[in-house]
Amino acid sequence: MARKLMFGFLLSFCIFAPLQAMAIEVKPGGCLFLDYKYAIPSNSQEEASLFEITRGYLTLKSEFTDRIKGRLTCDIYYPKDREIELWDGTTLDTVTTYSESNTLIRLKYAYLEYSNRKIYSKFKFGLHQTEWIEVANKTWKHRYVAKTLLDYWAVESSSDYGISWYSDFPTKYLRAAVQLLNGSGYSSKEENKLKDLESMIYIYPLPESE
Repeated sequence: MARKLMFGFLLSFCIFAPLQAMAIEVKPGGCLFLDYKYAIPSNSQEEASLFEITRGYLTLKSEFTDRIKGRLTCDIYYPKDREIELWDGTTLDTVTTYSESNTLIRLKYAYLEYSNRKIYSKFKFGLHQTEWIEVANKTWKHRYVAKTLLDYWAVESSSDYGISWYSDFPTKYLRAAVQLLNGSGYSSKEENKLKDLESMIYIYPLPESE
């Protein structure tokens, strides 16, 4: 344990000590998902009226150098008892959380990003986006309406701890990524030594123009 603590301290010192002399610009940002719900009274349900924050994100981004960036994002959420129902009315899964508690905050992203155009590569280390969910969200483009099916059905967590490589090719027609992740997601503790290895290759015959 002492060796691990010493190694962690030295690693942190080696990374952050040279950055203290730099004029680091921190860019704040965020996003809130607000809604209003009204339930029409019926025989099985009472009338209800509710304003709520279904999700919120507070973000800090920094550029330490032209190649090294960092991001820290907090996830604001209100945990609820959740039942996933199929179209035929049967229940697929039930996730019980602290529905009686107040709004909670947890880490969503906390990572360093290193880019090097000479080797056409970009790396991320820490708690960062899972590539499959990230691509699905960019394709869907309507997260403010609903989550993508992959995210809603909890096929994969939208963020996880690990290290990732992304291609940075000078073309819009081809992209690739390889990720080595815990596999437990950002909201669960890692319980074993096994890791998830994911690789993706994307081919865009008709890429979008910037």
